[in-house]
Amino acid sequence: MVDGKHKIVPAATFVLKNVSDQKLGLVQVNAVFRQIGDPKEWSSAYVPNAARELAPGASTGPITVRGEKGYTSEDPAESMLHNAQFVDATLELLVRSGSSGWAKLGDYPIDRKLIVPANTN
Repeated sequence: MVDGKHKIVPAATFVLKNVSDQKLGLVQVNAVFRQIGDPKEWSSAYVPNAARELAPGASTGPITVRGEKGYTSEDPAESMLHNAQFVDATLELLVRSGSSGWAKLGDYPIDRKLIVPANTN
């Protein structure tokens, strides 16, 4: 809830695995959300410390990213997903280790469903 209205934002949960044969230093994640049909960035999330160090073959725990922009309405959150103006989103996931450049892991669809965070107030 924001200012008495429901707000829904794009979100995704994933696990990173080091598939290389070398230890990775600080791992950072940049998540870019785009509305389908629009190549521009709509919303994003940055995880500066997804892992301090990741050994070969090791995985992180679950990482959840949420965009800061989304939809706000006085309507119930569930009905917002069925509004004619609602546009589905995709996630472009980028990672880097240490001072290396950003590497694109892929583009992923965001399911059209509500996930209520455990720490809502």
